[in-house]
Amino acid sequence: MRRVTTTCLFCFIVALLCQSPSISAATTNPCVSATLSMVGVCGNFVTKVRNSASNLVGAPDAAIAAAAAQGEQPSTQCCGVYHDFLSSGCNCDKGVLALAAAQSTPEEAVATQTRVWKAACSIEPSFDHCAVATAASTATLG
Repeated sequence: MRRVTTTCLFCFIVALLCQSPSISAATTNPCVSATLSMVGVCGNFVTKVRNSASNLVGAPDAAIAAAAAQGEQPSTQCCGVYHDFLSSGCNCDKGVLALAAAQSTPEEAVATQTRVWKAACSIEPSFDHCAVATAASTATLG
């Protein structure tokens, strides 16, 4: 019994050591840090958006607005945090997309989550730093 316990403790320590670099790397990415703090500020609204978005991929704007209006609404502080998140282009940040993928959330669902957040926080649907950045880099390349 003691040998099994020692082996399990060793496995646990190795697992923690293996995770440390990824945790460190994640917290050095400002968008991943912003995502994690948004969870703290916005609480259950984050869960609501994540759960509803999986059923709304490709849905028309009216369905997105209806879903955003149902149930718990984000606070003014939460919407401010999300606006800053969008302003920084974090909704298309590779670290954020990798974090979402690790939770089995495909990029299409992340894009849908962005649409739900915008509707709930009354952010102009066309406000998208990612689209602006993509258009600018495409124009520069062309």
